[in-house]
Amino acid sequence: MIPVLFTVLLVWNVWLTAELQKKNEVVYVPGDTGEAPVIQETLTDYTTDVTGTVENNRTHAVYIRAIAGQTEKNASGVIFSRDGDTSYIITTADVLSGSSEVYAVFDNGVEVSCEMVGIDPATGIGLIAAVPSFETVPFVIGDSDLLEEGEYVITMGGRAPSSGTGSVSFGVASGAGNRRVSSSSFWFSRVIETDASVTSGNYGGALLDVGGKLAGILIPRPIDSEEGMGYALSVNEAKEVFRQLKENGSVTRGSLGVSVRSIADMQVYEKSALGIALDMNYGVYAADITEGGAAEDIIEKGDLLLMINGERIESEGDLRQKLYGYEAETEAVLTIRRAEEETEVEVVLR
Repeated sequence: MIPVLFTVLLVWNVWLTAELQKKNEVVYVPGDTGEAPVIQETLTDYTTDVTGTVENNRTHAVYIRAIAGQTEKNASGVIFSRDGDTSYIITTADVLSGSSEVYAVFDNGVEVSCEMVGIDPATGIGLIAAVPSFETVPFVIGDSDLLEEGEYVITMGGRAPSSGTGSVSFGVASGAGNRRVSSSSFWFSRVIETDASVTSGNYGGALLDVGGKLAGILIPRPIDSEEGMGYALSVNEAKEVFRQLKENGSVTRGSLGVSVRSIADMQVYEKSALGIALDMNYGVYAADITEGGAAEDIIEKGDLLLMINGERIESEGDLRQKLYGYEAETEAVLTIRRAEEETEVEVVLR
């Protein structure tokens, strides 16, 4: 039995070696003056889903040049929407803040002057508009709520004119969570964390799922973020910011200063550990209260937020959507459950 197994392994090893040699095509090029021959090796033609995704989306990413006084700032951007001849580009708020001139360098190398539409520091993104003389195609917008923990993602930046290359990285998503992007804001943005590379060169660029759909906008590391990880504003929140920036040039929202989790998304063991009824499938759990926020001394960690101004809160996303409809300094009445008792509290949103 052992000699037979040894023979099978030997044959397999010989076959595999032969196949690898075929793939690498070693070519000997003799020297003209007697020097040692040069060995040229050609790479294999191996491609992946990532290869195709990058190729299909490369023209949707742009490179941003912003001029602030004597300083030039650079970042990436995504073609998010097109209205007639106007291409709307989302990029990072940092590159736009304080800039007097903004230019988008499209993947074909053509640079186009852009109009500043608006900036939203709370989420870390801004919107510019360009009218190029050629056709542009926006990214296909995905649904970031469907992005699962451990799912593969791709980061993509615009092609830099100086090098002709655009950065690409591959990793997994840790799932979307609530984080404050800016220390000056009490708003908790829906942010996706990933181990794929996110650098200053691709801030404002795209976070893609492997199907090629836009899942997020790459941003600098938020407050209380993890060292060595990259971050992207979820595309579902970016859609609301885009809508308001395009229509009004600014974003209106009322902040509670509370990080919450959807009760419906919790596992049975989590509900049990937190004392939440196992059949409860709506409302949100107050996971963290920000010092100085609107709900400080009103909402406590562990409270269940069930209604706002008489409207039932279905989930974290539903509450976020509702808060985008309130202006700062608006008073909101929250129905909460604390220690198995329901009560109403008043909060002045920030």
